[in-house]
Amino acid sequence: MLVLKPMNQDIYNNYIQNAIRQYAEEGAKSGRNIDFADALKLANKEFNSLLPDGLKSKNQFLYIILNDENQNIGIMWFSSESNHGDNEAFIYDIEIKTEYRGKGYGRESMKLLESEVKRLNLEVIGLHVFLHNEIAYSLYNKIGYHEIKRDKTGVIMKKHLEKTP
Repeated sequence: MLVLKPMNQDIYNNYIQNAIRQYAEEGAKSGRNIDFADALKLANKEFNSLLPDGLKSKNQFLYIILNDENQNIGIMWFSSESNHGDNEAFIYDIEIKTEYRGKGYGRESMKLLESEVKRLNLEVIGLHVFLHNEIAYSLYNKIGYHEIKRDKTGVIMKKHLEKTP
């Protein structure tokens, strides 16, 4: 069974540098017609606006994902606010480390996310997936996410959560 644990400052510092760089790489190869340098500037601007106070940024939830052996197998970052709808959480990042992929951890992590979002009394989870990330897109489809909007770089998907009695 997986557990979400809030990131500490050291993990956050390492995560944020890698995340900005990775997001810029994804953006540069996504069809936005921008080079890596411009994508990096854009990524820094977006991350700074979302996380102006780092781990203490309002409505931002950054976790590490731990497995049964208490090993850090990945990260998850979501916001309790979304630009895509009311009463909606938005996933900014979820990643399972390469050596732990293909073991069902992605699916299980998304179930944990649903529990966290319900705990916050939100009813919808939204996310963006780059078009070239076919594995993630397939997983989201399989677990009930539906395409809302598509452009040349990616897809916005949403899942409406069942209310718990």
